Amino acid sequence: LHVDYQYSYGNGSNQLTYKGIKVDESNYTVSTISDVMKITLKEEYVKTLPEGESYFTVEFSDSSVMIKLTKPISVKINKTRNVKATLKNKKLNITWKKVKNADGYVIKVGENKKLTKSKKTVNVKKNKGVIRKVNANKTYYLKVRAYKIIDGKKNFGEWSKLIRCNKMED
Repeated sequence: LHVDYQYSYGNGSNQLTYKGIKVDESNYTVSTISDVMKITLKEEYVKTLPEGESYFTVEFSDSSVMIKLTKPISVKINKTRNVKATLKNKKLNITWKKVKNADGYVIKVGENKKLTKSKKTVNVKKNKGVIRKVNANKTYYLKVRAYKIIDGKKNFGEWSKLIRCNKMED
């Protein structure tokens, strides 16, 4: 956390507080250039703070300033498991076990193991998906992964195992 604050302050009796408790001076440094004060929190200290927003107060001899620190929220997204696929009537039906905390899933399908030939990528919200207009006489390979949207960005989990799907025999 770097905070630049322009203020003419007095005798240097400033302190940094978090939730009303004084932050130990070993957890931050203060430097000044002209009338700009720069406060830098040490990385080890920032790791101990909760995810989300934290508010600090810098108290001067005659006033105080509130500073907001936003620590990114991290959520572990588990690997997608138990992927099953069936190919029938030019449709590839795919199901898998629901992943906790997932906002959606990405299905990647191709005609080779590297998923580069006739590749299709589909986003779905539920733990099932359908790929239409596939050739019923070909073999397809696919994998699935879950994602969680945090601050407008998709954070992805690991891909599932590669699944091979052939035409169903009648």
